[in-house]
Amino acid sequence: MKKKLNLMIATIIMVLGLSVSVYAGSSRGTTDLADSPVPMHRPNAANNVAGGLGSFVSAITVAQTVTEVQVSTPLTLEELAIIDAAADAEVDAQRGEGFSANHHIANEQLVQLYAGFATSRDGTVLYPEFFGGSYISDDGSLVLLIVESSYVRAQRHDAINELLESNVTYRFVEFSYAELRAAANSIFATVLNMSDDGCVYANNVTGVGLNPSINGVVVYLEVYDRAMIAGFRQYIYDSPLIGMFMQLDGVYLREADYSPFRDNYCIDRSYYYNNYRDIHYQNDDKADGMLQPASLISVGPGFGVRTRGPLPFYATVGFRVRCDRTGARGFISAGHAFPFIGNDALTRPMLGGVLLGTTRRSVLNPTADFAFIGTYTRNAVTTNTLPNGQSLGVGVITVSWQNQVSMAGANTGGVVSGIVHDVGFSFACRCCRTIFNNVIRTDISVLGGDSGGPVFAGSNRNLVGTVLGGGQNQMIVLPANRILNAGFSRY
Repeated sequence: MKKKLNLMIATIIMVLGLSVSVYAGSSRGTTDLADSPVPMHRPNAANNVAGGLGSFVSAITVAQTVTEVQVSTPLTLEELAIIDAAADAEVDAQRGEGFSANHHIANEQLVQLYAGFATSRDGTVLYPEFFGGSYISDDGSLVLLIVESSYVRAQRHDAINELLESNVTYRFVEFSYAELRAAANSIFATVLNMSDDGCVYANNVTGVGLNPSINGVVVYLEVYDRAMIAGFRQYIYDSPLIGMFMQLDGVYLREADYSPFRDNYCIDRSYYYNNYRDIHYQNDDKADGMLQPASLISVGPGFGVRTRGPLPFYATVGFRVRCDRTGARGFISAGHAFPFIGNDALTRPMLGGVLLGTTRRSVLNPTADFAFIGTYTRNAVTTNTLPNGQSLGVGVITVSWQNQVSMAGANTGGVVSGIVHDVGFSFACRCCRTIFNNVIRTDISVLGGDSGGPVFAGSNRNLVGTVLGGGQNQMIVLPANRILNAGFSRY
């Protein structure tokens, strides 16, 4: 009888915890920081479960629940092959027969290509003057773009020459990829400056990006018509490097409901979190996170985590890392969910709120948004196992326009896939006016709590980056090298 009662209580904990860890996605054309303190996301019931019921439900009972959820039989090679084949078949059904096979080869070629490029001391890729970019064609193959006037020099570059000798498809273009990036950055800076002055044409810009397939910069407009395009060219920026204008609704972040940055662009969001630190980052709930698991909890990419407190932020584990300077091991998640050194990371309520680790480093600026959580080895062990049983590869890939990518978010659940629509997207939040530079934009839909989750590509599931935010049919990705170049290594 006692065993049945314990099992019933544990089941209640799991069900109630699950019900508060997922909330509805944003409306069309909006972007959410995936763990923002929106009212509908307040897990008060979860705190009652983890704290209230935890006061009379023994730690052993909850620990048993954790163990039952976490422990599973490893997948065999045959089972993993079936998962891969099913994923390829789904992609082929959407994008054409044979796309997956060609795309796997293209991803390997991209890794080979970028491995041959020089980098600066901070890890930034130094694009050669003859490189015009690359993209994925409709049949899944890689298309290499070469500046026609520099073709001879391109043939002398080892990485480029190897691809040319392997009969990769290539096209001649006018502008180099470095020129396009410089132009996009200049346009975005001009838009920000003129937007502060109240320019209607600047305020109509929702983002600036790159489309290598047209060898040009893309300017996204909220109101897309001839008058707005003409006004942009006349008053903001006019250049042959602008390849096209496209319509894109303004990007909004749910944190704007609480943000003091309604009138000025913010370079660093730390003040926002300091302003609400007492509300969302209270660590005085001693019962929360004190449960001990019966065995080590396996924490892999796609695993759901949260902060401690009455109004916790929810996020997703991105990937495990080792700090190059200290040797400490842990995992990467969203910096906007864990913005302070010392923020504890706990399991979601459905797993009893077990303490997994604490924030040892957090970065929040226009080029990076991540937190390093050092794990407590007495409670957790980090892995590279995705929610579907596959392993996240330890390699990193720089994706191209139209790349097929996948994402594992704790609230979306499982692994979902989509297409890269922009490889150098820069935008400013339309209400909190936060700036993000040179990130990746895809058509994958994400939910609150997916922030920090891994994005990957290729048959080896090489890491692309982590989820920065998103909404319906839109996911913004922080490139992985921005994180790793800050002093971390994967293993």
